[in-house]
Amino acid sequence: MIDIINKILDIIYKEYEIYTEIYFNEQDKCFLLFINDLEHFNLLNENTKKFINKINTLEKEKDELIKKISNELNILDKKIDIYFIIKNYFPEKLDEFESLRSKFAIVLKNSKIVNNKLIILLNSGASFIKAVYDSITENSNSPMYNKNGNINKVEYNRFQRIL
Repeated sequence: MIDIINKILDIIYKEYEIYTEIYFNEQDKCFLLFINDLEHFNLLNENTKKFINKINTLEKEKDELIKKISNELNILDKKIDIYFIIKNYFPEKLDEFESLRSKFAIVLKNSKIVNNKLIILLNSGASFIKAVYDSITENSNSPMYNKNGNINKVEYNRFQRIL
């Protein structure tokens, strides 16, 4: 059974590595968004999707191993987790598990910060596009162009200040 626990810990470590890759990938996406390099931004989005697929595969494998060890230990609770199993049946692995868990917590906390930055950048970009659109259409109180297709000087000057 210790082999199963070791496999589970290996999977958790692989998950940690992938989440770390996602973190750096998301940081790069922030920079690419900031410099308006949407082509490379979209490539990194594809990388994120691949990372998530790998994590999903590892999660399924880990869940199967947890189920297997739960059956071998005759633990019937469906909501059992790996922490409970290690703490109660394999305490010699608890330090290793706790170390992985704390590393995970750091990566997830930092990832949340990066994701919040991405949200701000995306929202800022969308607000800018809306302001430009509103400035050149009738969605503005005084659009850049009037109904005859001539430039409204006041709005054109305002538009130039935005840029």
